[in-house]
Amino acid sequence: LLTLMYCASGGDASLPPDPEQLGQSARPTPWLGVSLSPEETVPPLDAGAFKGAARITGVGAGSPAEKAGLRAGDLVVRVEGVPEDLSGQDLEKAIREAVRARQVGQTLKLTVIREDPEHHRALQEMPVTLAPRSLGPLVKALPPLAAVFPDRPGEPRVQLAEALIHRFELDAAYGDLMRRLAATHECPDPFRLSRFAYAHASPRLFGWASRRLLDEIETASPREAALRAGEWLDAAALPEDDPPAIGGLGIEKDLDRIVALLARAAGRLEAAFAALAPEERKTLLASPWKEPDEEKPPPGLLLAAKVDFKSLIASAGMLAALADPTCLEPLRQDLEKAWEAAGRPEGTFLERNTPYGKILVSGKGDSWHTEDAAVILDLGGDDFYTNNAGSSRVEKGMPLGILIDFAGDDAYEASFDGAQACGRMGVGLLADLAGNDSYIALDGAQGAGLLGVGMLLDAAGDDTYRAQECAQGYAQWGVGLLMDGAGSDRYDGHLFVQGVGTPGGLGALIDRAGDDRYYAKGKHQTSYGNPGIFEGLSQGCGFGLRGFASGGIGVLIDSAGADRYEAGTFSQGGGYFFGWGLLRDRAGDDVFVATHYGQGFSAHQAGGCFEDLAGNDRYSTRKCAAQGLAWDESVA
Repeated sequence: LLTLMYCASGGDASLPPDPEQLGQSARPTPWLGVSLSPEETVPPLDAGAFKGAARITGVGAGSPAEKAGLRAGDLVVRVEGVPEDLSGQDLEKAIREAVRARQVGQTLKLTVIREDPEHHRALQEMPVTLAPRSLGPLVKALPPLAAVFPDRPGEPRVQLAEALIHRFELDAAYGDLMRRLAATHECPDPFRLSRFAYAHASPRLFGWASRRLLDEIETASPREAALRAGEWLDAAALPEDDPPAIGGLGIEKDLDRIVALLARAAGRLEAAFAALAPEERKTLLASPWKEPDEEKPPPGLLLAAKVDFKSLIASAGMLAALADPTCLEPLRQDLEKAWEAAGRPEGTFLERNTPYGKILVSGKGDSWHTEDAAVILDLGGDDFYTNNAGSSRVEKGMPLGILIDFAGDDAYEASFDGAQACGRMGVGLLADLAGNDSYIALDGAQGAGLLGVGMLLDAAGDDTYRAQECAQGYAQWGVGLLMDGAGSDRYDGHLFVQGVGTPGGLGALIDRAGDDRYYAKGKHQTSYGNPGIFEGLSQGCGFGLRGFASGGIGVLIDSAGADRYEAGTFSQGGGYFFGWGLLRDRAGDDVFVATHYGQGFSAHQAGGCFEDLAGNDRYSTRKCAAQGLAWDESVA
């Protein structure tokens, strides 16, 4: 080992240096506009036999392929400049490489086998003129490495790995890989994250950067976590004055301060969307957040690039100050004094109208909250919430939503999307400070940021979280946080749940104590078509829209306890298409059950990190591609 380390420290000239500047190419990315699947058996034609083919399974609307006349079902058997004796898998790869090697405006000739309605098969040559991707001129300029990671250290483990590469004469292959990783960031789209770009382009940095990200948010308060998330999303919040002191002033003055805080946060929120016309805002509000068609950009993609995310994060940082213990305890005392003075009434005993929605104050009885409100303060009792529950409702004139419940075994149940700490084009905060609570929701819930910021803090108790999709620490163009402080908890969902970041988003689920259960699958069959295998895209998953928008950051952290994790495909610490997914389990005897792509995986220029720090653990998968596997110019 000493000899190997000496070789590494001497510096081998064939190893490429760390990239110092990415994203400087002005060359637009050429686009073909098809989805492909390899075919290893091709029936012979009179014109000849072919070893393999690539079947076109989809053609993008308005794409160069569509304009050239290519159709779904065509079998590509020849590619200009490519040998003809390739397998289907190699031919599929060769098509992508041939597109990448050309420039916009150049022609790529494809030969396809096409079957007519009478089942006659014939060869056709199809020249395709490559065009730029449909994001137009939007290309992100990445800052230099020194500005992104000014304090990056050396890594002894990386030095050892590079020494082994040299020892086994893999320098040329490693150098080629490093150059290709850097080349993937030549023309980044508007949602490419600079910290990810440098960590991905230089695996020397990847492990250190992943651990740094996890360390920064694992023990953070909701406010600190939101602001840190902004930094990792290239949207560090602008400097702000300290939030106004709330609590210890008497209930009326406390509410005055809360209204003033709402006004400041709403001002920042308005600045975030100031570049959008009213019709554009309506388009964004109506845009779906679920997985779109990869062959065309989702509605609102270009509009989202116009949002000022620094102002959005600043707005969230202001509201999150209400969840700080230095605010909560004096506020609780003021509320209790007011409730006692009012004669300890049942239900809501104080209301105030504001330009941002109602403020409702309730006592210690068992309250049923059905009315949407900008702010709900509830002293205790076993309450039932069927309303927005700390979520923005922009369509109702409430861009901000706050709910603070101080005690009781509460039930949160929503029969509509966007509840329970959802920030959709706004900011949502739900803080439940005690009790064994139950959260049941549909989509976009339980700490979801959808062009906004959603923060759910549950400080104590054995809690249950159930949702369908896009929930439990989910973000798309924003920040979604679910932070559970104590208790043995259960998290259930189907897709995009439990720490997921899609383009422009950082979603995190942080559970700090207890023997917990995480389950994420059971509704959608995998797109690979395997019977009994479900999609997951959960539990620390960073997901991008391949060909259109780079992925975000998904984080799942469990700090203690004997836990069980089970999920469908693409889950448990991994990324897809420039996404960055991370899972950290700090302690306990844990069980991890993955499906296909799991437990430290990455696919298509992505990054994955899976870190289990202690305990007697068990790892299993239903299928392959797991436990530290990187596919297609990725790092894991």
